[in-house]
Amino acid sequence: MKKVLFLMVSMLVLGLFFTGCSDIANITTPSDVDSLEKNSSPVTWTGQGSNALTCELIGTSEERTEDGWIHWVLNGTKDVNYAQLVLGGSGSGTDPYEPTKYGSVLQFFTPYFDLDTLTADVNYSGSLKKNSQFVISDYCPGDSGEEPTTQYTLTVNIVGNGSVEVNDVLYTVPVTVDEGTVLGLEAIADSGWQFDGWTGDLVSSNATESITMNGNKAITANFSVFTYTSESCFNFNSSTGTVTGYICSGGDVSIPPTIGGTAVLAIGTQAFSMKSLTGILIPEGVTSIGSGAFVGNVLHSVIIPNSVTSIGNEAFNSIQLQSLTIGSGLTSIPYSGFAFNQLTSVTIPDNVTSIGQWAFAYNNLISVTIGSNVTSIGYYAFYGPNNKITQITIGANVTIDSNLATMGANPGFKTAYDNGGKLAGTYNYTGGVWVKE
Repeated sequence: MKKVLFLMVSMLVLGLFFTGCSDIANITTPSDVDSLEKNSSPVTWTGQGSNALTCELIGTSEERTEDGWIHWVLNGTKDVNYAQLVLGGSGSGTDPYEPTKYGSVLQFFTPYFDLDTLTADVNYSGSLKKNSQFVISDYCPGDSGEEPTTQYTLTVNIVGNGSVEVNDVLYTVPVTVDEGTVLGLEAIADSGWQFDGWTGDLVSSNATESITMNGNKAITANFSVFTYTSESCFNFNSSTGTVTGYICSGGDVSIPPTIGGTAVLAIGTQAFSMKSLTGILIPEGVTSIGSGAFVGNVLHSVIIPNSVTSIGNEAFNSIQLQSLTIGSGLTSIPYSGFAFNQLTSVTIPDNVTSIGQWAFAYNNLISVTIGSNVTSIGYYAFYGPNNKITQITIGANVTIDSNLATMGANPGFKTAYDNGGKLAGTYNYTGGVWVKE
């Protein structure tokens, strides 16, 4: 595609042409040459200085129509709506469709094109000659018709002992990506350290985050030495290794792995019930958690250690839970164990064999993944008007309680699963029916 602007002006021996991705041209033409076609070879303005002239394509070839849609860039300087070439010279004139001479510069305006400013200090001097043509083309070598991709760089600093993964790859050097790319971040504390939060161009206390690359970004992952809650805050039965109560103020609580030199093995019935907790760390080594142990707190995230093999009824009931990780040691989800919370999804690992009554009732579930070794799902296990589950992944031959609401607010899963031969797979609720993928 080529657009021509005829500027009915001239210089004595100079014909001027812009070549995309080249330098400013120094071309002397015979007086009978009216115009210069595009030249694929780079040329320079010899003897009078040289300034780099490049071009950037904008939009697709279909979009670059009447207005040119090409940026001319000189030394990083850009300005929208028109292009001007500044040469040395002298004289006077006011017609914008011809060279305008004022002071010591000669400017060629291109009002028909949506081009950017380019400026060259080439100290030209000479006389004008009328009736020569100056050709401007939107040609650029290697023109693909697409706008060049802008890229930005993410730099991560680490304070303390820990590491950062960017899109699941360990960060070692700055990451450069296309504009608009969303990068996933995860801060991983070393043993004995804790993650304190992101600062810089990302401010968050969440270890797992994302950042949109709409500019160069510099962020810091901050780690500090981990400190357990004071042993004096816990009522502890050293003969059984059981924490039986908590006597300090609420907030984030980190249960130490030992108290008074004795390993913590269990958390007793209602040990932390209604204590205004906002966070809990349960150490590896704990094997059992009693009934109602954490009920009535505000624990948005809970991780059940791999060492835990049993959990009592209602242990994590009504805690505003939003994220749950179940360790590899648990085999049964208890009655109302995680009911009346804010979970939108849950993954039940393969080590679990049964899901008790009301286990996840009254959450906000949309998707449920049930491990392949689960053999039974109890009455109202996923009941609740806000458990509008639309996707269930399940193993084969699971016995599901007969109540229609057991698997959530969208009815018919048990019927579809049973009638289909109780096959393992992923089932989706679409158009009012459950369909296996």
